[in-house]
Amino acid sequence: MNLIGKNQELLDILQPKTNKSNEIIVTDEECLEKENYYLGMYLSKHPTEKYANLFNQLNLLNVSQVNDFTDKSKVNLMLRIKSIRIIRTKKGTQMAFCVGDDYTDSINLTIFPDVFKKVSSKLSEGNIIILSGQLDFSRGKTVIVNDCKLAQEYIQKTYYIRLQPDVDIPEKKKILQLLKENPGNCPVIMYDMKTGQNKKLSAKYWVNDNAVLQASLNKLLGSQNLIVK
Repeated sequence: MNLIGKNQELLDILQPKTNKSNEIIVTDEECLEKENYYLGMYLSKHPTEKYANLFNQLNLLNVSQVNDFTDKSKVNLMLRIKSIRIIRTKKGTQMAFCVGDDYTDSINLTIFPDVFKKVSSKLSEGNIIILSGQLDFSRGKTVIVNDCKLAQEYIQKTYYIRLQPDVDIPEKKKILQLLKENPGNCPVIMYDMKTGQNKKLSAKYWVNDNAVLQASLNKLLGSQNLIVK
């Protein structure tokens, strides 16, 4: 990634997008649904494939593999939430019934009240979730969900720092000390404008992503010299 191009990146984001009045806009979700409806398969890349590297990392199954397991087996899946229906139980608590899918098939999800309270904020149509649960074939092909997170929560961010030519050695030490005080798993790449060198810092300078750290770095560096993505 070219840190110097950050201003251009911002311009690209802010550039007004034109749209012809007679142009029909089809969202990615609508395109996927039409492909599956008319062809019984996905021609475009399914949204879960964006996180393909997580399958091995988290020991995930795809939906078609569920058929190889027995009732009450524990499974971990990555799914796009295709639909969601929230109901209120006789006790007045909320629970949800969802349909999730990946590029191989779809599956039903049951989320009981105790779990729903913890994960409700993640349950929106189109979200990509990673869940753990137990198969329940008495309800068709269904997973009783025990927990779930957004797939995005597993993606590691990287801190890109640009050092202006006038940054001196004491200031560099302050920056490195700040990084060491916030240890974590996010890599840090530093670009020194004076030398023109990009350097991935050693793991002892990797950080825990948080708003306080970003604010502190912005104060030291200037907000135009930090990108987190």
